[in-house]
Amino acid sequence: MVLHFPGLKKENKIPLSQS
Repeated sequence: MVLHFPGLKKENKIPLSQS
């Protein structure tokens, strides 16, 4: 599940998006 944060648009390599 890829969540687009206001601070991270192209950077979806964060562990929170893989929860």
